[in-house]
Amino acid sequence: MTIEKEVEISEAANNGDVNAMLQYAKMLLGLSDRVGENGITTVRYCDISNDGIAYLKKAARLGNNEAEELLTRIKNNEVHIVTEPEYLFEKAMRCIADDARACDYNEVADLLYEAADKGRMYKDSYSDVYKEIADMCSDLDSENYICGQEIKEWLGRLSDATFDERLHMFALIRFVSSEGDENWSEYPVDNPKFTAGLEWVRKDADAGNPISQYQYGEILIWACDIEKTMNEGLEYLKRSCENGYARAAVELGLLYENMAGSDWGDVFQPDLNEARKWFEKGVDLGSMFACDKLGELLYYDAVNAFGRISSGVSIEGEAALIDRTFELTKRAADAGFSCSQMRLAVMYTDGMGVARDELLAKECLLKAENHGSSIARDCIDLIVKSGLTLNEAIDKYRDRIS
Repeated sequence: MTIEKEVEISEAANNGDVNAMLQYAKMLLGLSDRVGENGITTVRYCDISNDGIAYLKKAARLGNNEAEELLTRIKNNEVHIVTEPEYLFEKAMRCIADDARACDYNEVADLLYEAADKGRMYKDSYSDVYKEIADMCSDLDSENYICGQEIKEWLGRLSDATFDERLHMFALIRFVSSEGDENWSEYPVDNPKFTAGLEWVRKDADAGNPISQYQYGEILIWACDIEKTMNEGLEYLKRSCENGYARAAVELGLLYENMAGSDWGDVFQPDLNEARKWFEKGVDLGSMFACDKLGELLYYDAVNAFGRISSGVSIEGEAALIDRTFELTKRAADAGFSCSQMRLAVMYTDGMGVARDELLAKECLLKAENHGSSIARDCIDLIVKSGLTLNEAIDKYRDRIS
């Protein structure tokens, strides 16, 4: 819940709105309804403010039955009293539950850092865990944060999970989100929080969630005993793709492409045709990265086909191949992929799949340079500083443009 919303509720409560009084009392006390496995609703609260009880009593006096019932249950000790750190953790979870993708994760991180500090006062064994989660949340909006969107989707579905289930899930998230680290493939089999979180993702994957299917498949492929889990991991990725998750299609394409030529024995058979198939599915699902990769795979064949057509020797379907390559390359180039921008510069230079256009070719070179292409920079230097023509500059780097 945002600060603005809390202020709105408190003002309504102070202006006599009975329902707002009840809501504000719950907010002050950290009250939240949970339905246990036995179907019985329990109420959990943390008395961090006498004002919470005061608002609850006022709402009850004004005829709010729920407020009166809550007061009775609190008086009869029919509630579970949690510590202030756990209350802060719950408040952070409520912020996420409102909208996991649009959540202010810096605000969540601040709440969790406070929970960590209070936890040390209360000698809460979860204090360090709160801090770890806060560190993760403070990074979630970073453009370079690996799996950020998937993690936000997971967090958004944790609002009804138990406290321990959340901690288990966060342990797994910390592991998954560190996939850029050297030790990512070391599977922590003796970490109960990780294995519990992994089980949570497996159940979510088996229930049909494509994001969990993708992430569970990734873990099975890269973080476990590959001889035992590779094929199962591939199946989960395929299920994720079939359920419309473009990133799974891209990952399958990369697996089949990048493992081509390697010796994986009976565990996995790399196949460039399979790579093309999965990149094609990624394109159908709207992935610009898939456009870039499929255009790259088709480009070599398209260049050879263009050479044959230019020599008067063509094979059926080759003109269509060139047109498809141009279409994919232009879409990815327009989306900002520098490799596609370089390939498009060559296609405009040669008239491959499109009319020759030196001006557009040079525009593509400039865009590629702006997106960090060293080849584009070198080509431009040759044209500007050495006086080479566009064709001459491109010719010097053709074998490096793919």
